[in-house]
Amino acid sequence: LRGASANGQGATTVWDLRQKKPWCTLQSPHPSTSIAWNPSEGLHLMTASESSPEIKLYDLRASTSMPLATLPGHPGGVLALSWCEADPRLLATCGKDNDTAVWDLNSLAKVYSVPFGPSVPPPSSSSANAPPPPPPPP
Repeated sequence: LRGASANGQGATTVWDLRQKKPWCTLQSPHPSTSIAWNPSEGLHLMTASESSPEIKLYDLRASTSMPLATLPGHPGGVLALSWCEADPRLLATCGKDNDTAVWDLNSLAKVYSVPFGPSVPPPSSSSANAPPPPPPPP
C-alpha cells in the first residue's frame, strides 16, 4: 500500500503506508503540483508541475530515478491530471494554456483537446444562447 506527496523543492516522496516510512523519492527540477496513480497498476505514477510543461510517467518497478516516458504536456505548466479509472491507457490533463487534453499512453499522443479561454466560449454557453424550446402541444 503506497501513497505519494510532493514538496516545493522538486521531491516527490512515495510512502510505504504499512511501514509508515518513505519507499523512494523522485527528484525533479520542478516541484510536482499534481500526482496520479494508475488505477490498475499500483506502481505506475504520473507527476506534473505548474512550472513545467512536461508530464512524467514512472514505472517504479523499473526505476525510481528515470521516468519511463515524458509527455509534452501544456505550455506554461500543468495544473491538474487524472488517470481514467475505466481505461488506464487514458490520462486527462489541464494546463495554463487553457486546454484540457486526453492522452493515449500507448502512443504517448494527445488524442482529444478541449480549448477554453476568452476567445472560446464555454461548452454550456452555446445552449444558453439557443432559442427556447417550443411549448408543449395542447
